Amino acid sequence: MQKRLIFVVVSILIIGVIFLYYSNLSRNDNQANNVVISTKVREQTSSQEPKVIEKIIEKTIEIPLEKIVEKIIEKPCATSQTNDDNLSKFSQLLKNDQLKSIELTKQILSGNVKNPAVHLVTQLFGGMQNDHYVDMLAAIQLNLFNPFVEKVHLLQENDANDKDLKKLIGQEKLVIHMLGHRITVGDFMRYCNDKLPQKIVGLINTDVYFDNTLVEFHRMPYQTAYVISRKETLVGNKPDPINNRDQCGGYQGSHDAFIFRNTDKFGDSIIDKLNNTNLGYMGSENVILYYLKRDSNRYRISNPCYAVNLFHLHRNRSEKEVKRFNGGGISDTQNPSGDF
Repeated sequence: MQKRLIFVVVSILIIGVIFLYYSNLSRNDNQANNVVISTKVREQTSSQEPKVIEKIIEKTIEIPLEKIVEKIIEKPCATSQTNDDNLSKFSQLLKNDQLKSIELTKQILSGNVKNPAVHLVTQLFGGMQNDHYVDMLAAIQLNLFNPFVEKVHLLQENDANDKDLKKLIGQEKLVIHMLGHRITVGDFMRYCNDKLPQKIVGLINTDVYFDNTLVEFHRMPYQTAYVISRKETLVGNKPDPINNRDQCGGYQGSHDAFIFRNTDKFGDSIIDKLNNTNLGYMGSENVILYYLKRDSNRYRISNPCYAVNLFHLHRNRSEKEVKRFNGGGISDTQNPSGDF
């Protein structure tokens, strides 16, 4: 009798634990499905019909970007200060991007297209008191949503941003590495040497994100590096930013991403030259270009920003807040093209 009672009690406890586990799992899934979930596209298409995947994505992409960010980090981002017309345009832009990503994912699964599985490296800094910090979080989230981004690597000064980062969706794609100081290009190159051999890697400014055109990087030739000029999305001080190509169509010598196949390690010489060049400072990318073009012809440099979209999130940007890097007259640029 006593053994039977113990068995019943233990059985009830086990059933209770299982119930709580699956209830929590279901609750987390429901919460996740209220926002854009393109990080799950590749995982789910292996076990579900494409039609089911389309339904999942279509259900989640109706929410505009600022609603996504409000839901995740409980604070609006760049789009919250724009007018209704631009918000509608941007919402449609996101929706079209997601639908195109679904189609490309099907092609990848059928073997017609190869997933480039790009590793993006950047650094998040600042805090919630800064509007632009929220824009950067939103850009990180959009890169995590991108099914053609394999991982987003954040080389952080400290753990001050961990609480906010843990709210983002797609934690399985987020890698946090404690660097201990503001990131320099030299830090990035050492990290690539140690952690990302034989990968397609990108050093990006924190407030930019790629759309589905990132898939084009599967065509990247070896010994080639791309420096991508950005396009604007929605920021408070632009009248019609969707149609304003900014640094790409209206090229001004700026590049917000450096993408390459990491087949050979960076040498000590170029690392030393770029060891004090900070990420995100105006002019720093021109110094990177200068040395890359002169690094024993390591790369053929191209700027295919007409073919690959790199979008910028920065509301009410003021030139006063832009930090400039003084390269001592060392600078170079790369004109936009659609060539790979």
